[in-house]
Amino acid sequence: MDSEKINQLIKLLNENNLSEIEFTEGEQSIRIQRQLTQAASSQPAAILAPSAFPAKDDAQKVPESGHHVRSPMVGTVYLAPNPAAAPFVAIGQTVKVGDVLCIIEAMKMMNQIEADKAGVIKKRLVENGNPVEFNQPLFIIE
Repeated sequence: MDSEKINQLIKLLNENNLSEIEFTEGEQSIRIQRQLTQAASSQPAAILAPSAFPAKDDAQKVPESGHHVRSPMVGTVYLAPNPAAAPFVAIGQTVKVGDVLCIIEAMKMMNQIEADKAGVIKKRLVENGNPVEFNQPLFIIE
């Protein structure tokens, strides 16, 4: 991974006031975290993991069969349109392509995550309000 890409990631982290960003390219992966203290909350990012390390193997995390709907971004997952509303989908519910499964908030933007396959929701792999990583499995559809 070249230094220009690392510098772009640091710039993205700082410009969007993120606390952490992770990037995977082939077999290499890098995580950049900003260490915040009360006195210096606007310090630039520091690379805590400067050397490349093998990418995570999602297949080991989620051995369940079926179609995995994955997160297209890093953010916070919300399973309902607002705190008082019912979830978009429930376990056992039949969905068609384009049905909204959840929302991922990234950089103060709400992004609807839609089913990319028709079927039945077999399992939900995330909890409401929790952070999600890029390519993390969210739901299993059969």
